[in-house]
Amino acid sequence: MDRLTGLARHTAETLIMDTAELLPLADGVYCVCFNFPDIGRNNVRAAAARPIRRTLASLFAADERQVTITHTHYGRPFVPGHHWYVSISYSSKAAVLAVSNEGAVGIDIEDTARVNAAREAAELFFTAEERTGEPLIFWTAKESFVKTIGLGACYDMSSCTFRQRGASAELIAAEGFNPDEFRFVSHWKPDAVITLCRRIIP
Repeated sequence: MDRLTGLARHTAETLIMDTAELLPLADGVYCVCFNFPDIGRNNVRAAAARPIRRTLASLFAADERQVTITHTHYGRPFVPGHHWYVSISYSSKAAVLAVSNEGAVGIDIEDTARVNAAREAAELFFTAEERTGEPLIFWTAKESFVKTIGLGACYDMSSCTFRQRGASAELIAAEGFNPDEFRFVSHWKPDAVITLCRRIIP
């Protein structure tokens, strides 16, 4: 992952220094948060498109014009011609990008103001134990998990079960998957929670 390490400062300072915040969430995974605090949820995706594309071009040592983000049938983003794992998520004020060539990754960001929506989701997708914990930790963990396995909304989120570990979550069961292969780390911002999931297969 030398390329990821070496390009971190270059990406933040040269390409997107006005909006980027590097997130040291896990070894082997390049994570960056693009902050757009004043433009509104409906505009974040469009505003982040070019910074994300420029970042990927830098990581891939490619011409930005040749970097195209497309999606699988299940919604997982990828860049044709580059065998790296990519995950993207958006909130009302930011976009987050996770990139790795060591294994599948998934990232999710949720506004802390959406805690009530997470509590509503808990009624459908959380176990009794999960309902007693911090709802945004479990919700972002479940979202990042289904992105990591590449199935998105096609995977029933009630089929994966977590326990809270401090400010993050630990997967204890998941239908069709070995929970020991997945690691989670959460990062709390003043107005959002970001959770990264990565799959580690021995």
